[in-house]
Amino acid sequence: MQQVKSHITISLLASTLAVTGACRPGDRDEGSGFQPLIESPPSGAPASACVPQRPAIEITRDQSPTPPGVPIPIDVAVTNLNPSGSCAPATFRLAIFNNTGVFTDPPDHIDSAPVASGETAHIPLTVTIPDSADPGDVRELLFVVDDHVLFPSQSFALPFETAAAPGCQVSRSHELEITSLSVVNDPVRTRFDATSADPRNGVWTFKRLMEDMAPTPEDAPAMVEAMLASFTTPETINSFVVPERPGMRNQILERWPRTADGRLDLAAAPLHVIAIANRLDLRNLAAGDAGEGRFVFGFLGADGGPIAATLIFEYKLPATTDQDVLDWAHALHALGGLPFGEDYNAALQAITHRFVGRGARPGHPNGSAINRVRTDEIAFDEDVTFFWELRSFALSAASGLLEPIPADLTPDTSFVNSETLASYINANRDAILAETHVVPATFAGQPFQGGSSFNDFEPAWTAPGVDSDARHHFARNTCNGCHLLETGAGFLQIAAQGAGLEARLSPFLIGSTAFDVETREPRRFDDLGRRKRDLAAIVCPDPAGSAATVLHQGIRSVH
Repeated sequence: MQQVKSHITISLLASTLAVTGACRPGDRDEGSGFQPLIESPPSGAPASACVPQRPAIEITRDQSPTPPGVPIPIDVAVTNLNPSGSCAPATFRLAIFNNTGVFTDPPDHIDSAPVASGETAHIPLTVTIPDSADPGDVRELLFVVDDHVLFPSQSFALPFETAAAPGCQVSRSHELEITSLSVVNDPVRTRFDATSADPRNGVWTFKRLMEDMAPTPEDAPAMVEAMLASFTTPETINSFVVPERPGMRNQILERWPRTADGRLDLAAAPLHVIAIANRLDLRNLAAGDAGEGRFVFGFLGADGGPIAATLIFEYKLPATTDQDVLDWAHALHALGGLPFGEDYNAALQAITHRFVGRGARPGHPNGSAINRVRTDEIAFDEDVTFFWELRSFALSAASGLLEPIPADLTPDTSFVNSETLASYINANRDAILAETHVVPATFAGQPFQGGSSFNDFEPAWTAPGVDSDARHHFARNTCNGCHLLETGAGFLQIAAQGAGLEARLSPFLIGSTAFDVETREPRRFDDLGRRKRDLAAIVCPDPAGSAATVLHQGIRSVH
């Protein structure tokens, strides 16, 4: 086990605006040119005035790769280099920015006891890699040290490498949330060539998914235009008026190429797939499904680069028996044994075809397995509300077209902190805690479910006289609660980052700590770790065959 010590010794005048030091495992800064300097007091200051110096920081930690779930002890030694006699003891704060995919204890900051000049404070903490990490993943944690008053902060980042755990394992990157550029930039499957007879041609494009979803492939352009045009005028959904988003017209519809007959050219759609997801954890065999398979698309701007807008297709995985669930689980798990490349993409295509293909779910509108189409964006706001907004669409049984529907599990925000919301949460407390609740279209004799969900920093989902855990579980399963205040996700769970970069996964997905909006209780999130454990319970069963107990119902978490 390799112990690594690093330290920085830098000094500066209290009037300096900002200096940042970087401390990396294995570095030692002796002889690097950063030596403690005693500056002359500022002009007019008493000769005995304290001239603060930046402290020396030395870090002791184990640098070996560590499996998920194993706490890593760290000691941060901070030595007060202020001149003795003229400076009072300093209290140092170690602030921890833990939204980078690791857990820390404590989760946000630690203060030292007062430290006299020449003395050293030892600040201990532990870091734990979340279950979502795959072997070889490197998660980086940022620390900032200051004393609140005398000098600017200095920051340093430490990387933590994930070791392989023994036994059967589930791969996040291959089996659960697939963002590899070799998949999302597949030159055949994510592009459409009208002259190609290749069976792989365009199978993961927006065009192909919409054509397989529409009543007929020929109906797809009109269905897409009607869905997107609903953003361009105020819509009344479940009696609530949803304001227009003019950017959909100005940035997307007006510049979308059209075919000779005037219809949208879906082959030139300004959207590109950025992730393919396995949501077997949402399975409900009683409802005829083994969970969901999802395609996440990013909207593209005029320059071809990503804009702040995503669209997600959420398909049910058809299933009626335990064996159906097992078949889905083992097919998805088999992807973990393949390296990224053509063999992997071919195996993934065989899986996705089972839920996106025409006729995948007989008895449902158009025989499609689509459950929801959802958008999350601020790009189309154009100064109307200055908010992100989430909208939902579903195939109408009457028309066979995608039509706006209320936001899943999300009341209208007019019910925030209301007696009506309190009555709903209290009446459904057990179901909310089990995450099996349903937010109805109407409650207490009035429309309740929101027409869309605006995602701003306030108001939070609160209600008078409700249990704090029930409040949190209810709020976390709303669209805006999940995407911001309750989880710290940062608006998008999956965000495109531009050419040559994989989509960024939110802290909620890969590991973070957020603080309850009411109690300030720290709550840990690692949704992909949760999903790993769920799939492993099926594909890596213990000798007693406990997998049979988890096939019918997943580990609930709606988003």
